[in-house]
Amino acid sequence: VSTQSTWGYVTGSGWKDYQNNGQICGISLPAGLQESAQLEEPIFTPSTKVDDGHDENVSKKKKKKKKKLCVD
Repeated sequence: VSTQSTWGYVTGSGWKDYQNNGQICGISLPAGLQESAQLEEPIFTPSTKVDDGHDENVSKKKKKKKKKLCVD
């Protein structure tokens, strides 16, 4: 199930992604943000529900790849 997440703060799985590569779902963010920092503008990211009911972030690149696989 495709959903969309809204990020106003760098927290949770977004914080983990940011620490790893400075991005949330492939969206680059400014360097030096702290955990739970408020973003200047909210960002909207694709996500999907996993079997345990939680949202899993999906990068735009992965989403395009999944769409391509579904179309073929």
